[in-house]
Parts: sequence; structure tokens; C-alpha cells
Amino acid sequence: MSKITVNIIGDGSLGSVTAILLAKLLPDDIPICLIDFDRVEEHNLANQIFGPGDIGEYKTVALKNILKRLGRENISAVNAKVGPNINLEGVVVALVDSMKARQDIFSVCRYNAGVLYLIEARSGGDTARIYGLDPRDPDSIARYHGSLYSDGNSLPAPCANRETTPILFAVASAVGHILNRFFNFPKHRLGLVCATIDSED
Repeated sequence: MSKITVNIIGDGSLGSVTAILLAKLLPDDIPICLIDFDRVEEHNLANQIFGPGDIGEYKTVALKNILKRLGRENISAVNAKVGPNINLEGVVVALVDSMKARQDIFSVCRYNAGVLYLIEARSGGDTARIYGLDPRDPDSIARYHGSLYSDGNSLPAPCANRETTPILFAVASAVGHILNRFFNFPKHRLGLVCATIDSED
């Protein structure tokens, strides 16, 4: 397995839970890069991995420290929004909370020779959708692009709270499964993967 960096963009509810799982799932020599611009606030404690001592710290730094306490090395933290000034390589895992942010990440990844795979997840209440694609493949790009829309055309998602926390772990598991396929079964790297989770079914 080559040392491909896994970039986790958005280190709040979905991102912090997924980072814990990936820190345990991925071999130690796979670098993990945490990317977010936000700081931990008190209301984040209900559904994110952070504790009271992390309030006021950048989410990337707080999460990096948590992962290091769990024995994970080879972690970097970038406190920034993703845009044209951010250089991404390897695997990108987008766990952000707006369509605008998803579109910005996709713009950086699309036809970027250095980005080998893009995983993007969306959750709201008891449902979630997870996409996986090679952002250099024209067919996958076209199909994924069709799933994007403006924030103005989206329904307000239920606020993340303790009741919505279980779906975060289901999403993290789905992301881990897709990443496992990416690293261990190269033939699955092309084509759009789409998984839907609905805990009411």
C-alpha cells in the first residue's frame, strides 16, 4: 500500500467521528491531514469528539491532539478553508456542512492529477448519502456534478444534536468501507459509488 495522504476536510460532527475511525483503520504509515478553519465551541460538545478542554482551540489542532493520544502519528493540521490556494493530493474526504463548501472542494479536486479519489458525505437527521469517485474520470465527474445544487435550493437540515449522533458513526463506517475498497481493490477506483443510509427504513 503506497503512502497516499488522506485529507479530512471538515472536522466537526462527521469529520471528528470519521477521523477517529480512520485513525484506527488506516495503517500507521498513511498520513492523515486535517483541514478546517473553525474553532471548537461549547455547543459542539454534544455531537463532536471534543471535550470541554478543547473549547477555543482550532478543531484541527484539538482533533490532532486527540488522535495522537490514541497513538496515531503522522498527522498534520491545516487551519484554512479549501479554495484555489490549497494544494490537495491523495485522497480527499469532504465532510463539510454546506453545498457551497462541497462545490469549492470539488472545484479544487476536479481534473486535479494529484487527487486520486474523492469521498463526500452529507447527513441530516436520520439519513445520509455518501459519494466516492475518481475526480479525474469524466463520467464520474458529470454524474457527481449532477448531485450538487445551491444552498438556497436545499431543505434546512435538522440541527446536529445528541439524537442525530448515531448517524455520524454509520457515515464514518461507510467512509471507512469505501476507503478500504480504494486502497485494497484498485479496480473499484473508477466509477461513481453512492451509498444511502436511512435509519428509519
